Formats: sequence, C-alpha cells, structure tokens
Amino acid sequence: MNKVNKKLMNYLTKEEGHIKDTFSSVLKNHLNMDYNDALYSKFRTHWRAITTQMLFGAFAKKYPPGDYFDMRNYIEDELNKNDTQIVDLINKYYSKAYSAGGLDTPKILNSHCFDSKLSEAAIDEFNRGFALIHEFIIENLT
Repeated sequence: MNKVNKKLMNYLTKEEGHIKDTFSSVLKNHLNMDYNDALYSKFRTHWRAITTQMLFGAFAKKYPPGDYFDMRNYIEDELNKNDTQIVDLINKYYSKAYSAGGLDTPKILNSHCFDSKLSEAAIDEFNRGFALIHEFIIENLT
C-alpha cells in the first residue's frame, strides 16, 4: 500500500529549487556570506531530513501503525539510495525535535550548518516556514 505520491517523493528526493532559494536567502539576509557548495550540500541534507521527519509525523497521525511503518521503510529505502545521512540525521536529531513540537528543529539546523550564527529572528522565520511546509505535506498525502 503506497500512500506516498510522486509529488511528495520528488519533493523529498529530487526537487532542489526551494532548498537553494532558502539557503541563498539565509546567506544573504541573515549571515552576509557568499554561496559555498560544501555548506549548501550539508544544508540540503539537513533540509531533507527535516522535511522527511515532518512527513513521518504526518503519516503517524493519519495512518494505522502497519501502514505507517510500511511507508516509513519505503521512504527510508528511497532516501538511502541517494544519501544515507538523511535517515541518520532524522534518527539522531530531528525525530526527537519533531516529537517535542519542532521548535528546536531550526536550532539544530543552525548549529550544524551555520555554526549557531543565525539570529532569533532567523530561527523564528525557519519555524514559520517549517509550519507551512508541514501544511503542504499534510495536504499532499494521498
């Protein structure tokens, strides 16, 4: 039983426009830094871990345990084909942050990707953005 539609899987594994735009905006508006490929790669991995955790949370709320675990295993397998760090980040950091309401998610992202240099305003902006992404994910569950 596959409840993950192609749009969501593409968003989690391939689509990068929104990630690049967010990264560039953070650098320009909050850090006054130039683009850096290595930093972007790290940010992209964390971003995918965060959005995937949001999807897992939405599945857990919407579907019975058997379906949830089937979908989680399917998504983890798909993600691991491209980047095994995503699932590791979920398990080490983002699952716990999500379970606690998600407000620590941008703080984890900040410490791992930006050496904790983001302001509280930037962290609040991330929290608002993550809330919108969570809504998008829930709306696109099939």
